[in-house]
Amino acid sequence: MATTVPVRDDFESHFFDEVGRLVVAAGRVEYVLKLCLKQLLGKGFTAGMLEAEKVRHLSRLCDEVEKYAKQTLNNQQRANFCPLIDRIKALAEQRNDTVHALWTTTDSREPLRVRPQKKGKKNSKSVDWSKTKIVSLYELREVRRQLEDAYASLQCQRKTWVKT
Repeated sequence: MATTVPVRDDFESHFFDEVGRLVVAAGRVEYVLKLCLKQLLGKGFTAGMLEAEKVRHLSRLCDEVEKYAKQTLNNQQRANFCPLIDRIKALAEQRNDTVHALWTTTDSREPLRVRPQKKGKKNSKSVDWSKTKIVSLYELREVRRQLEDAYASLQCQRKTWVKT
């Protein structure tokens, strides 16, 4: 991988719109997960949100919500809820790849995501470039749609829980 990446802004129409919509959809999912955690903990709004705000990463928030769901929900509710949390964890990774990348375009104006990550263990000196790739508007739109679906599903499922 070259050490210098030409940064260009000649993205195809609607690129910034799709990235923005994806970020907004992810924020909504994160917020409703915090509501779920508050509800599962049986805390009031302020106390529950303070507890939820202690968790700084979306994937860790999913882990916390899932942990309390397994302790609190009945078998049927868990069977519906936990697979949804697994889907959201996968979407959280895609959200991070979108937000924490350097975006540029190829010579043919295709969106190029440059996403280096540390390879291996904590003290590793290697970089993994495997997430650097061309990402189509269709792919961004699909992640956003899946996040929107997850948001709606979370809202529906938490409404079936006993109110706390």
